[in-house]
Parts: sequence; structure tokens; C-alpha cells
Amino acid sequence: MLLAVILGGGCDPVVDPGPAVSGPKGIYVINEGSFLASNAEISFIGEDRTNVSGAVFSTANSGRTLGDVAQHAALANGKLYVVVNNSRKIEVIEAGTHRWLQTIMLTRAPRSIEVVSSLLAYVTNMDSTVSVLDLSGGVVAKEIVVGTNPEGLIRFGDRLYVFNGGWGYGSSVSVIDLKTDNVMATISTPHGPSYGVLGTSGLMHVLCTGSVAWGGGLDVPGAVLTIDGASGNVVDTVRLSQPAGRIAVDASGDLYVTVSGAGGSGVMKLTGGSSPMIVSTLLVAGNFYGVGVDRARSELYLSLAGDFVSNGTVQVHTLSGTPVRTYVAGIGVAPNGFVFLP
Repeated sequence: MLLAVILGGGCDPVVDPGPAVSGPKGIYVINEGSFLASNAEISFIGEDRTNVSGAVFSTANSGRTLGDVAQHAALANGKLYVVVNNSRKIEVIEAGTHRWLQTIMLTRAPRSIEVVSSLLAYVTNMDSTVSVLDLSGGVVAKEIVVGTNPEGLIRFGDRLYVFNGGWGYGSSVSVIDLKTDNVMATISTPHGPSYGVLGTSGLMHVLCTGSVAWGGGLDVPGAVLTIDGASGNVVDTVRLSQPAGRIAVDASGDLYVTVSGAGGSGVMKLTGGSSPMIVSTLLVAGNFYGVGVDRARSELYLSLAGDFVSNGTVQVHTLSGTPVRTYVAGIGVAPNGFVFLP
């Protein structure tokens, strides 16, 4: 009955869960691990940005393993919610101390998570659904059918934007009304909408990855869509010259997109705002797997996955592309993303 009251009253869309982190501040590096090897892990770069602690999850929890393929992580309620795709679960740890708090088991293969309150979170699944999680009970409350291959998702007020384009397959954004958990609109997009970031002035930037023609043929270039979060209207589209991977945003709203293909592999920089413009087609060269911005220090974090079997590397640059430092020791297999503790 309590769950029915919670769901019937909406999804607490007004209250921002916020990070509320206690303990050491720093940066989590999400190490995906090798498929079927169950060697996903988390590294922790300390507040001094000098030392890296490797395998902090297993170390802090008596050898407990994180699981098979750590796909994504989100910070909220003083906790880190880690999506473990092939293990079909969400691991919840105390941010800063790395202490295990809860495991939420799923029946579907999850991709990304958005926590909207202390009680509710939404998780995209590979089977074209979004799971609504009751965080207090650690169970799935309901499923919502969305578009093909939902990957990332972003909450904006009472709306949840779901990007249906994982692996370059799909071309739509589903908009879920958080008051009713119904899909209220569908936005058509270029090929492969997969990830998004919140920009300035109520805008959202969605990365359409396009796709790489691994088996021959022509690559499909990516694009960056700018959407008004309150209305869902597309206000601008920037077509890229090659396929893209991930996206990050800095404190001023400028965008950083990993790209690969005939034009070279590396990071492209764009201005933010309602009409983004490409500032640099190759700010930093490299075959990068993850990208993030440390807003407190105005630094760009880039990860290299290598062969997805050996340990990866993390590079740090200024926002203008100048090298600052590189982390090797302590980084795990296939680092794919960063979570910055404020």
C-alpha cells in the first residue's frame, strides 16, 4: 500500500536528490571490465588529484566483486548507484567511503540510471524499456515501454528524456511525464541518440553517435541536438563530420565530444548555448572511451580502454587541450566514465 501511495502521488519530481556527499572528496573512475570476466571495478582519484586507489569496491567490502560490465554510475543522496549490465543489477555504495549499502537485482539488462529522489530512480534497459525503481525497497515498481535501444537519460523538471539509440541503432527521444510515468512525447532525431548533458539557460544537448561501419561500407556521422528542456522543442542541430562516442559539458556550457573515423580520433570542442558551434575538430587526439569535466578545477578527463582486457589509462588536459597529467597505476580494465564528488 505504501508503494501505491508513493506512485499514485507522482515521483517526487520537485525535490532534487543532490549529491550530499560525506567523507573524502575525489573522482570515481568506472572501470567497465571485460565481458563475462566479472572484473568490473571502481578506481578513486583523491582530492589532491595525485594518488589513485585501485579496486576500491572490493578493498572496502572484504573482497566483494562488483560484477560483469559496469556500464554507468550516478551520484545522488550521498550514494553512488552503479549499473552493472551483464550481472543485471544496481550496486549502491556510500560515496567517498566506497562502502557497500545495497544491491538491487533486475530481470532486464540495464544501461543507465537517473535518480530523481530519495525514493525513486529510472533505469534504461536493452529491451526498449525503462524500469522504475523503488529505492527504499530495492525493487522494480513498474516498466515503461520506450523506443529502440534506450541508452542514456536525463531528468528536466517533471520530464524524463530517454535517448533511444544505443550502439547507433535508433533515432528518437522518449519524453516521460514523471507525474504519471506515461510517455508524453517522442522526438525524432538523427542516427543514434545515446547520451546527453544539461547546458545553460534550460537547454539540453543530446549526442547522436551515428555509427562506425566496422564490416565495410560508409560511416554514419554523428550530431549534437540542442533541446529546450521545458518544452521538448529542438532548437538547433549540429551535424558532425564523423561518428561520435560520449559527451561532457563544462561550467560555462561548452561541450566536449569524443569522435572517431576518417577525420581522426579524439575530442571535438563546441560552444554551448542555443546555437553550438565547433571550436576545434580535434582538441586532443586519441582513441578515447570516456570523457568528463572536473568543473572545480577546469580540467578535461579522458579515458583509454585499450584492448578491453588489460588495464586502461586516464589522461587529464586543460579545457584548451594542454596535457596536465596521466594516471596509469590504479586504473582498471576499460575505464568508461567519471563521477566527480563535489
